[in-house]
Amino acid sequence: MSDETTITEQPERTFTQAELDRIIAARLAEERKKYEKQIAEDRQKIEAELRAALEQEVEQKAQTIATQRLIEQRINAVATQRNLSERQIAVLKSQQIANPDDVDALAAELFGQPAPPAVTVPPSQPTGAPLFTKSQIQDFTFFQKHKQEILNALAEGRIIEG
Repeated sequence: MSDETTITEQPERTFTQAELDRIIAARLAEERKKYEKQIAEDRQKIEAELRAALEQEVEQKAQTIATQRLIEQRINAVATQRNLSERQIAVLKSQQIANPDDVDALAAELFGQPAPPAVTVPPSQPTGAPLFTKSQIQDFTFFQKHKQEILNALAEGRIIEG
């Protein structure tokens, strides 16, 4: 027995130019389809990421604007409470304030503690004329008893808080 095997050679297949063109065109179409699908998926992913980033940026901007409005309102309230001058208000507004709750402390730091509200008595009050408080006037019995005096006091500005 011999270890030799007989190998029969098959003739090589030859392709015409048209067959090669068709094979190459089919392969190119497959590759193009694969890449187009990948590009479309990448585009969708990028668009979703951009949308999310834009939404986050818009939300942050809206939050910043809302906070700035609250700070402005608080500055105006503090300015009214403390009777601040225009210059003091400008100084307060020029500060970097991140939280509306910080306005009071900053105003105290910059301008000191506010003076207690002064109780003013109208200068036109005749000596000995009684003052009436709003709580007294709200008492129906008291009002009926002192009706004329209360009306005079109202005309003369002798009604005070209390």
